[in-house]
Amino acid sequence: MTRLFRSQQPMGLVVQALCLCGAGALAAWALGQPGPPSPAALAAAPLGALLLGCGLAALAAGSAGRRDAERSLRESEALYRRAIAAAGAVVYQLDFSTESYTHVDAGIHQLTGVPASDFTHQRWDQLLHSVTMQGAAHGLPEEEAERRFRTGELPVWQADYQIQTPDGRIRWLTDSSVAIRNARGEVVGTLGILQDITGRKEAEASLADRENLLRTVIDSDPHAVTLISPELKLMQINRSGLELMEAGSVEEALARADGSLVAPGHRDAVRAVMDRALEGHPGEIEFEMVSLKGTRRTLEMQAVPLRDQSGTVTAVLTIARDVTEHRRLEAQLLHAQKMESIGRLAGGVAHDFNNLLTAILGYTELAASPVRDNPDAAAVLDAVRQAGERAAALTGQLLGFAQRQMAEPRVLDLNERLLEVDRLLRRIVGEDVEIVTLPCAEIWPVRIDPGQFEQVVVNLAVNARDAMPGGGKLTIRTECVTVDAEVAAWMPEFQAGDYVLLSVSDTGVGIAPEAMPHIFEPFFTTKKPGQGTGLGLSTCYGIVKRNGGHISASSVPGAGTTMRVWLPRAPDPAAAAPQPHPPAASGAETLLLVEDEPLVRDIAVRILTDSGYHVLHAGTGSEALVMALEHPGDIHMLVTDVVMPHMSGVQLAERFRDIRPEARVLFTSGYTDGAVLHGGSLGQDAAFLQKPYSAAALAGKVREVLDSPRDQAGPTGHMERNHPCPCELP
Repeated sequence: MTRLFRSQQPMGLVVQALCLCGAGALAAWALGQPGPPSPAALAAAPLGALLLGCGLAALAAGSAGRRDAERSLRESEALYRRAIAAAGAVVYQLDFSTESYTHVDAGIHQLTGVPASDFTHQRWDQLLHSVTMQGAAHGLPEEEAERRFRTGELPVWQADYQIQTPDGRIRWLTDSSVAIRNARGEVVGTLGILQDITGRKEAEASLADRENLLRTVIDSDPHAVTLISPELKLMQINRSGLELMEAGSVEEALARADGSLVAPGHRDAVRAVMDRALEGHPGEIEFEMVSLKGTRRTLEMQAVPLRDQSGTVTAVLTIARDVTEHRRLEAQLLHAQKMESIGRLAGGVAHDFNNLLTAILGYTELAASPVRDNPDAAAVLDAVRQAGERAAALTGQLLGFAQRQMAEPRVLDLNERLLEVDRLLRRIVGEDVEIVTLPCAEIWPVRIDPGQFEQVVVNLAVNARDAMPGGGKLTIRTECVTVDAEVAAWMPEFQAGDYVLLSVSDTGVGIAPEAMPHIFEPFFTTKKPGQGTGLGLSTCYGIVKRNGGHISASSVPGAGTTMRVWLPRAPDPAAAAPQPHPPAASGAETLLLVEDEPLVRDIAVRILTDSGYHVLHAGTGSEALVMALEHPGDIHMLVTDVVMPHMSGVQLAERFRDIRPEARVLFTSGYTDGAVLHGGSLGQDAAFLQKPYSAAALAGKVREVLDSPRDQAGPTGHMERNHPCPCELP
């Protein structure tokens, strides 16, 4: 056996290869242990060593005679060669001294496309494309691995080769070989086995492609996907998860991810969901997380258990969605709906109150006529009138905030309007904010609805107040500016012309640069939750744009903000002002008055009767239609409230016009949004009188409509309505 072991013949080297290829159990059996090798030894042996081991089967019988030993050797040699060939493997022997192959199996032709007779070291190099070291030499460059093998530092050579056969096919081979030593122990050659592993490599490449595809899909998922171990340690995370954690790399995420990422107050609930997932029960939860940089976010997370083939839970897959913005918008919507409800309530209260004020102011005015010569009585009634007018102004502000007023653009002096709104502003901003008003000396007129202008000023003042929680200075300035064609060319939002510029400046905290592009967007706010809807500036933007103007902002964080509103110059109010009504706006026409509020109906009847008109009156639309049908004479005008039960003023006017097509129509209301809610909308040419009204206003408006051209007095024209976004109530 020792002689065979040291032999340079192929079968002798088989024994040596068996020892050095990692088949220790087979080697021990071959060196004299009785009986066949155990199944465990066969299973543990590398394929190459197992095949080589087939050649030792005959030797294990221990033939007593030389002839029997030689016969057994030949038989085992034939057996191992058949086994090697059947496995598609090729045995080779390389002599390092001559760098030539002293033995190559004929199967090398099938593996490489080169016959064994033509197979040389140089021919092998021509086929070779790449070498990947395996085993103990894994990761080493080929040259360094070969040096160590030839010096005996590496007992076994293991490598994978990519080759191209002469007919152009790409194949993968694996090489397992052992060193051949001489009597002095020097490495003089190598004995190895080549096997075709092309199929395995293609399967590995296909698996790698599928893994890369899966990784790409997971990384492109907008949700955060993580894999959590049974010890609740982060094992894997996708790109969205890294962004959510604000981690710079996967390594940082794996190193720093722990329970602190879950906000206090949510940790027990999250742990309970994860524990149930580890027990095999999927779950979901919404919680707050804190990123590595301290950013708080609200997440919706699903936890799904992952099992191995035996059904044991080996990990938990979590899929988390950032719902922070969604929840913020939900809260804003709820707040906006609440503000809308408050606005409806305020509008309803103002409407009812306006009916009462109409009666109060009307009766006061009627009572004042007989006592003009009694200064004391006249003074008392005048005080009542002034109080009623102040109350009417308050209800007007309520309607303005509730967005229930008609838009009635007028030519205004903004300096005068600022003086009128000054008292309201001081109540809104509080005593810790100093208000400075700087009107220009000579201001141009502008055309805008007075209520809308006040709404813009109030909204800007409220924003300024909120930016100065510790108090500060609010400066309101007006200027006259001209935008020439050159400036308008590089500022497309402007048209060349004259503008009145309103500036509202504060000394507050300012606006962050990243927030500036969004400040006019609906629902965008930098205020804390519950302190604003994000609709104030968007309302200002809408009002200004609808009136042909422009609004902009400039800010320095920590130093304050200035909001600028440009409104186009209007024609001289003296040229456009309507002629005043004559003192006695009387007439003799027949009017049909429809008003569901008895107090208002009674005073309106008295006012119109005192003005000389013949007045028919009704409390409902149905009653009015009966009168319109049954009255034998002409009815020149219908004067109707807009908001009434069962039939709105608009519906009544449409049906009345079918009966009396030549009659004029005048609408009155203290709450004009009811025109839309109860059966249609007023047209912009429809005649309208806002409650509360005075006796002179009612009589004058009736006379004006009766005297107006026919195409301006119909009930079905289009009257301009105000439809901005709801504003923020102070």
